[in-house]
Amino acid sequence: MIDGYMTVKEASERLSRTTGHIRQLCIDGQLPGVQKVGNTWIIPCESVESYKPGPQGFEAVWQRRRAKEEA
Repeated sequence: MIDGYMTVKEASERLSRTTGHIRQLCIDGQLPGVQKVGNTWIIPCESVESYKPGPQGFEAVWQRRRAKEEA
């Protein structure tokens, strides 16, 4: 595609996540610099390389929900 950018499919392969999860990260703004061109998300390579997922699992999900409720 464009130099320095990758598609959702390429990012999902790089991060070992589903394409749906990558799209949700784009929507939530957790991958800085993403842009939507038509129906396609273009994601800066540096955003993918610097992405650090948060804690996973049942307890982590409940902690995030509690934090949202208190805010």
